[in-house]
Formats: sequence, structure tokens, C-alpha cells
Amino acid sequence: MLCIMRWLYRIPGMLLAGIHAAAAQPVGPPPDTGICQAATLQEQTSRAAVKEADIINILVLDFFTTINVIKYEHEIESSQIPQLNSYYNITVNNVGKTRYFSLRTFIYNEYGFRHYFDSVTVKTEDNFRFRNNIQVPLSPKFMLQAGIEQKTQLWRKWEQRQDTMQANVRYLYTDYYSPGYTIYSLGAGLNFLEGAAVYLGLVGGKITRIRNQRIFDDRGVSKLYGITKGERRIVEWGVNMLVSIPPQLLSRHVGWELSASLFAPRTAISRVRSYTAESSSVIHYMFLKHMRLSLRTQVQYDEAVQEKVFVANHLSLGFYLSNKL
Repeated sequence: MLCIMRWLYRIPGMLLAGIHAAAAQPVGPPPDTGICQAATLQEQTSRAAVKEADIINILVLDFFTTINVIKYEHEIESSQIPQLNSYYNITVNNVGKTRYFSLRTFIYNEYGFRHYFDSVTVKTEDNFRFRNNIQVPLSPKFMLQAGIEQKTQLWRKWEQRQDTMQANVRYLYTDYYSPGYTIYSLGAGLNFLEGAAVYLGLVGGKITRIRNQRIFDDRGVSKLYGITKGERRIVEWGVNMLVSIPPQLLSRHVGWELSASLFAPRTAISRVRSYTAESSSVIHYMFLKHMRLSLRTQVQYDEAVQEKVFVANHLSLGFYLSNKL
């Protein structure tokens, strides 16, 4: 199911003052031509002031969820275990604009799990992304920008392994902000397409946190995600780039959206393998008025996690009450 909302509103800052000024004028015979011209000029000035004081806000909300239950009778294979599967993702894109600056907010959260009725619950997806970016325009295309991005998971993840007695035991693998990342950016930006932008943080910082120190003991290691056991966080300075493309129609039935980030540490900026990168892109195909086929591709690379690039593809088919981008 999808829910899309687009809110557009204007707040005329001088409108109330104009109403009071009109109410204060005395009622009398029709004014002469000179007074009419002066009144017309004053009205045009007031309208210009109202237009300059406008605030515009556009909100786009995209939500998808699915749930299914599987029950077997007289199972043929051992893998046929009764289970409950559930998944959801929600995306929020918001743009607020004034005469002097604009504020872009991006929020993405997905969560999925598989529950086996006779044993355990396995978390399949858990991602939370939050991004705020404030822009001061220099021209219709270029701007100064400052932003913050946060990445983490919201729930604990447990893995299983065998102990010395060959019994299965679970251990804590990740937790909220364990690990978690915060990226700061200050630099310039470029607007393109409809509502899309790319930001270059010439002054950038990345903070990696491990809030729950238990994961060091449970995983049996002394260093994780570049952090040594006993440390809560590490700070790196460098250059970062963000790309934000809200849902766009490529044709009548095909849409696309993208969110990507790249961070290059200052101490190893010439070494590409030291970079961290992440992107999430979605291609939508809309048909039969309420049906949509979506392919979400997530790409992640962090040398502190693994040497290879992680890629995940999620294909979903859904019924949407409002099948629009």
C-alpha cells in the first residue's frame, strides 16, 4: 500500500497588515484619479512584499508494507517450517523554501523479519537514514550548503553459532548506533532536474560510534568498524559528496529516485579503497492504474566492514491506492 502526499502552502507575511490598513481608512465619496493611482501603486507594493514573504513547503511520503504467513501440514522437507514474514519501508522527502534559504529533509527506514513459530525470529532488514541540508542560494542553480546525515539500525540483531558442546547459541551482532555514523558537510551545491541536488562538502567530518560495547565481547574481537574495544567513537575529517534525487517520472509509466553519499578521509584521500560509499536507487514501473513493480538496489562499501562491495536487490509488486510519483 502506498500513501503519497504533496503539501503546498503559502504564508503571506504582509497580508494581515494590509487588511488592517484597509479597515482603518475612512468611508467617503469616491477618490479622484490621483488618489486612485497612489492607491494602486501602494497595492502593487504590498503585493510584491507579500510575494517576497512566501514560504513554500512540499512533502512527498512513500510507504510500502507486506506480511504473509506460511503454514504446512504433513511436511515433506525439513525446510518447510511454519513462519511469519513481514517487511516495510517508508521514504520521506520534504523541501521547505523561503526568500533567503531552503531546507531539504530526507528520511528512509526499512525493517523486515522472518519468525519461525517453533524456534527463532530472524531480522532480515533494518536501516534508518536521516539527512538535513540547509541551502543559501547564490543563483538559480548554485548555492552554499551545510548538512548532516545519520545512518544506523534501530533494533538489535542476533546471530547464531555453536558452542563447545555443539549447541546453538545466539550472540549480539549489532545494536542501535552500534555501529552508527554521523556525517557533517559544509560547502557548495548544484540544483538540477526537478528538486534534485548534488552537494560537495569541502569541509566534512565523519563520526563512527559503537554505543553498545557488548558486541565486542559477543563477537570475540577487539576492533570493529575501525573502533578499538573501550572506545565509543572515532572522528575523521575529509571531503564528502551527497546526491539527492526525489522521485522523478522518466516516462508515463517509469519513475526513478536516488540517494547516494561518498566520504573520502583527509589522511588517505589519494587511496580510493579508504573511501566509504553508499547508494539507494529505486526504479518504479506503474501499470493497470493501481499496480507498481519496484526494484530497489542498495550498494555499500566500507573497508572497515568488508573488502568487497555489498549489493542488495529488492523486487516488490504492490497495489497502490494513489499510484503517482
